[in-house]
Amino acid sequence: MDIKNLSNNELISRIDLLRSKEREITLKFLTHLGEFDKRSLYLELGFSSLFDYCTRKLGYSDGSAFRRVESARCLRENPELSNYILSGKVSLSVISTAARAIKDKKISVFDIIGKSAREVTSLISETLPTNKPKEKITEIKVIKERKREDLPFQDLFSLAQSENTPLLQNPPIPTFKSEPKPEPDTRYEIKFSLPKDIYNELQTLRSKLSNKLGSKTSIEGIFTELIKSYDKKGKVKKIRWADENSRYIPISIKREVADRDGGQCSYVSPHGVRCTQNHYLNYDHVKPFALGGKTNSDNLRLLCRAHNQMFARMTFGEVDFSRK
Repeated sequence: MDIKNLSNNELISRIDLLRSKEREITLKFLTHLGEFDKRSLYLELGFSSLFDYCTRKLGYSDGSAFRRVESARCLRENPELSNYILSGKVSLSVISTAARAIKDKKISVFDIIGKSAREVTSLISETLPTNKPKEKITEIKVIKERKREDLPFQDLFSLAQSENTPLLQNPPIPTFKSEPKPEPDTRYEIKFSLPKDIYNELQTLRSKLSNKLGSKTSIEGIFTELIKSYDKKGKVKKIRWADENSRYIPISIKREVADRDGGQCSYVSPHGVRCTQNHYLNYDHVKPFALGGKTNSDNLRLLCRAHNQMFARMTFGEVDFSRK
């Protein structure tokens, strides 16, 4: 059957079913790979290690091969992980991250159930604490990023070829002057550590700034925004007053809406499932501003980009929302 002919409910059901089968296949693969490793069959096949076999023979990338090798060995020694793999409570990333610590008995299998790889990494680091590192600032030189419109003709020609842009079979040979090599930019690499509570606040701030900063949300971006929020006298820049008839949303209302919606997308499906996205959020007018909606907390909600665009399509029809 052509999947294009499936109804939405049928497609959702099939995705759930296929995900369940994917876990079953993953478990079977890891079980077989573990036995394969135990018998050292890779040696007879001409490979120096199981990792070598997975990369050269099975075609996995280094990272994918490492996760499967570590997970297969951990599963072989801890078969109780099988049910948690099938239920989705542990993943390859989590098992491979925790494998060495479990083998060294620094943590147990049950310590990783339901945790992300990052949480497991944090858990492992607690067993081997280190001294607080010193702050370090290093001056570095970096290559200037060049915009497409700044590229010389020959670079644009190569770029067009790489993007499979239709070109003439016998294009004219352009005449141009060779451009001088651009001077590198001076930047400063700053390294320092943060307490856990401040780090958590930083992550929350990243979520709130993600819509403004877009896909380039980073520590550098946040640091820059914080610096820009103060004037030269060290005072916070003035904030505009609220106006329900203006599209502009004051920071006070944004904070109220963000606190009310818990800093995440407020969309709830007909089945009661709430979207958990907390990055790249938009402040959306429940009644669209273009249709007379007011700019106040009662008519505003937090939506992720995907759900914001979904409501826009429902209201205004098929419109290209890919452009900023």
